[in-house]
Amino acid sequence: MSASNKLFQLLAPSAGAGSTRGQKLLGIGICTFFAVIFTYVNTPDRSRGKDGKVRPNSMTDLKMLIKILIPNMFCKEAGILGLFLVVLTARTLLSIFVAHLDGRVIKSLVELRFKEFAKLTGVWLALGIPAAMCNASIKLLQMKLALCFRIKLTKHIYDKYLHNEVYYKSGNMDDRVENPDQMITDDCDKFSIQLADLFSQLAKPIFDCLLFTIELWKSVGSGAVAGAMFTTVTTARALNAVRPPFGKLTAAVAEADGQWRTRHSRLVTDAEEVGFHRGAAVERNRLELGFSKLLAAHKQLMDVSFPYNVCEGYFTKYIWGIVGMTVCAAPVLLGGGSIGAGRATEILVTNRKLMASAADSTERLMESFKEVAHLSGRSGRLAKLLSVFEEVGQGKYHHHQVSGSPDEQRVSRPLNYKGKVIFDPDRIKFEDVPITAPNGEMLVKPATFEIKRGDHTLITGPNGCGKSSLFRVLAGLWPAFAGTLHRPADPKDIFFLPQRAYLVQGSLRDQIIYPDTSAKCSDEKLCEILTWACCLHVKTREKNGLDTIQEWKDVLSGGERQKIGLARVFYHLPKFAILDECTSQIHVDDEDKLYNKLKECGVTLLSVSHRRTIWHHHKMSIAFANGEITFAPFECEQTFAPGMRTLSSDAPPQGSP
Repeated sequence: MSASNKLFQLLAPSAGAGSTRGQKLLGIGICTFFAVIFTYVNTPDRSRGKDGKVRPNSMTDLKMLIKILIPNMFCKEAGILGLFLVVLTARTLLSIFVAHLDGRVIKSLVELRFKEFAKLTGVWLALGIPAAMCNASIKLLQMKLALCFRIKLTKHIYDKYLHNEVYYKSGNMDDRVENPDQMITDDCDKFSIQLADLFSQLAKPIFDCLLFTIELWKSVGSGAVAGAMFTTVTTARALNAVRPPFGKLTAAVAEADGQWRTRHSRLVTDAEEVGFHRGAAVERNRLELGFSKLLAAHKQLMDVSFPYNVCEGYFTKYIWGIVGMTVCAAPVLLGGGSIGAGRATEILVTNRKLMASAADSTERLMESFKEVAHLSGRSGRLAKLLSVFEEVGQGKYHHHQVSGSPDEQRVSRPLNYKGKVIFDPDRIKFEDVPITAPNGEMLVKPATFEIKRGDHTLITGPNGCGKSSLFRVLAGLWPAFAGTLHRPADPKDIFFLPQRAYLVQGSLRDQIIYPDTSAKCSDEKLCEILTWACCLHVKTREKNGLDTIQEWKDVLSGGERQKIGLARVFYHLPKFAILDECTSQIHVDDEDKLYNKLKECGVTLLSVSHRRTIWHHHKMSIAFANGEITFAPFECEQTFAPGMRTLSSDAPPQGSP
């Protein structure tokens, strides 16, 4: 039977049999592949120790990530993967047809039948069209699959990272994850590409091995194929025994790369300060140290890869090659000379083509196991990232502690806090609440005070006494380690305004309404707010007014930047506003107008300021001194902390922040 008839029978439906053998093989192959994936992903992990706890397992991490990316067989990613497998199967069937066609072409040349040779050449050219389409489709679907994986994984990470201030807490309250930005961007991208490529490296060789082995079985018999399979399994087990820990080494390279990128990011962020201090030499040493660690990790990976690649190349190229040649020649050698030269040539060429394809598929399958090891190292980093984000979102933190022995300080331990938070709409109250840093250091002893609506409070104390930490506890960025904290439930009821207001990328309107994404009032109202904040001139000098898009951190002066921050307070009108040196660069006349307007709008002020000119706007005071808080009614002539002078003094208070 001709090869074209065989291909036709393999692909075309039969009138009485329902579906053909080729369609059955295709369906069985795809269903089996999916079944293996979903069984692997959904099988409970059994790698548990005697204590019942699951031991760290990079393959378990990979299963978890695949379950996130392909949650069921009816999702978009599963559909693309299914189409991908169909195209792979079609290309394998075309490869089988090409193997038989090669044998017939060589046979026509040996027998000098040039008319048949020309005919087969035309078939070859016609076959190139669907073959080229299959190859292009495989590349396209693989890229689409990688993109879908990255989209789903990035969205899943964002759901955890941008929820409940995890983006802050994971870097400040918890120290288990370094360089989360590099993991979210670089590791996610590389993991998605490698996983999509792994599906191709696994599925194509599996289908090829299956179909090519069936064809060889029919051509050379079961004994020869069994011998080839025994050789393949034996060498595969030998390679598996000498395979280095590629997953662990790949994770080390990724971690070193992330640390090196972070050092570059810090230099870009602090370039001005480094320039003022002429610190290029010091920064270069730090960058070169990070780069040398990255090179060392790469070198370690290359050193262990070389001997393994030697073994792999020898087994797959030479041992498999000689076994394959013997299998291909079996029908001719055992034919006893009864086979003609043309037929013998056709058998050798066809079998050689099939055997080479099967061997190549097996070699790629072996290499895919190495890729699984590389992929497991990156999946371990991403799984750790997701696990930490999950725990931090639930209020479970780990951090190195300053107490205990040096060995204990090197271990990141869970933070044990027992404070309670009670939501109260109209007051802020601390009941025996200490201010404790994430590393376990108590900055301020347990304090008790109450600030009601209208109790404008001045906060004073030396640098590093815990004023900013008080605000972190109040905002919920740090937990209350003990006692009871009363505060409004809505985070927008407490607005924090630092000395250097945060400016976003976008229009002037976006600066005023941040963190809102759309204005809840008219542009006329926004202009009135700018007037209250003494910065309407910023809008009038811009050609497009509120719609002007600029790099505002470079356009606005220090005082204008602070006034834009105060415009946000007027826009949101919170119940309480924490003003941390937010008028230090504003003229005193405008400063007085701003404070009067804030009080007129019903905003209760909690102020930290060097300037004595704003003290008279307050009724209460919180003074930090010697690790304690003193809360009392405000008096202009009162001394707030040791070394501080009174309001009547010409010099600024020494103990002021």
